[in-house]
Amino acid sequence: MLVKLTDVGFEWYGRVLFKGFTEVINPGDRVGLLGRNGSGKTTLLRLIHGSLEPTEGEIERAGHLRIGFHEQIQSSERELSVWEAVRKDLTGEDADRTTRSLLKGVGFDEAGWNRPLCSLSGGESGKLNLAKLLSREWDLLLLDEPTNHLDIANIEWLTEHLTRFYGSFIVVSHDRYFLKSVCNAFWEISAGRVWSFKGDYMKYLKARELLKKSNMRRAENLRKEIERQKRIIEMYRRWNRENFLKQARSREKMVTRLEKELSEIEIPESEPVVPMSLPEVERADFKVLAVEDFGVELGGKYILQKVNLEINRNQKVAILGRNGAGKTTFIKAITGLIPFTGKVEWGTKVKYSLVDQMLENLAPDLTILEQAWSKARDWPDWKIRAYLGRFGFTGNEVKK
Repeated sequence: MLVKLTDVGFEWYGRVLFKGFTEVINPGDRVGLLGRNGSGKTTLLRLIHGSLEPTEGEIERAGHLRIGFHEQIQSSERELSVWEAVRKDLTGEDADRTTRSLLKGVGFDEAGWNRPLCSLSGGESGKLNLAKLLSREWDLLLLDEPTNHLDIANIEWLTEHLTRFYGSFIVVSHDRYFLKSVCNAFWEISAGRVWSFKGDYMKYLKARELLKKSNMRRAENLRKEIERQKRIIEMYRRWNRENFLKQARSREKMVTRLEKELSEIEIPESEPVVPMSLPEVERADFKVLAVEDFGVELGGKYILQKVNLEINRNQKVAILGRNGAGKTTFIKAITGLIPFTGKVEWGTKVKYSLVDQMLENLAPDLTILEQAWSKARDWPDWKIRAYLGRFGFTGNEVKK
């Protein structure tokens, strides 16, 4: 046994994230932790790590247990280089080789190994923290969205690394293919509790569907029986005879027990489908974007050069490439955020919107509601709240 959780629950400002979770984490367990955003996945990792205490229940950890938490490691030595930040935690004759393997694995080119930590973007800092974490020996790894900011090749490297990892881990990820490849058990936070399923991803899906259908059928049968008993009770009371009234009181007690049983049935929630709709816009020209002899130079080096392309109406374009290849640079340049060489021509009446990976266009001092209002000042309060509700921001959550 590595960690034992007994009737663990957590409540946050009056909202119960989950309760009554009892489970044992054993050597060899490779758990995929699933759930909607805000359901409490990171909170559960923190509880297991010990950086947060449960509001109910208890957690027992094995003596001398080494727990590594992906979110936990933050680089405070801002003047160290990328290489130094990972190398300093390693010893032995293979330290340099391991450092190279880790940095390449998470997507750092050799040319960037001497960069100071203070120059890293948020995504690069996340990758470095993952490399630092994997450079150490742990009995239990807690990984919170480790595939964020990794490209396809880096995710494949991480998949292989975890497959060969000798210890146990719990990983949060929305990448189902990644989870299929590395996990042998799944926990799902849903409907205010943590559901535990053993087996691979397909077994998890089948067991979840079977559990859901079984509990829904049981709940429906109970509802029907409650209604049947209530009709009988009503009939007995209409007859208004002592022996029938006595039976009515007895059946009322039965209804109370059945209603209690019905209230205790828990069913995993279905994944919500967010209704997305884009407002109608004035029809633009057939040519949406044209780029000619386009290039971007950063630090005396051309990241992109001699790019020529044209995007026309109704085309949907995916930009592929390894980390650092210039995908984000290209988007920033064509939208005017950074200088470029060559020609960028948007079609007449074309309106574009940018959602950047670091969300730099969001004001950190505004609440969710205030941020939405700043983009739609003519919308009434109810319309703004209804729109945010589509994305899971309901009630007081809009004031975060």
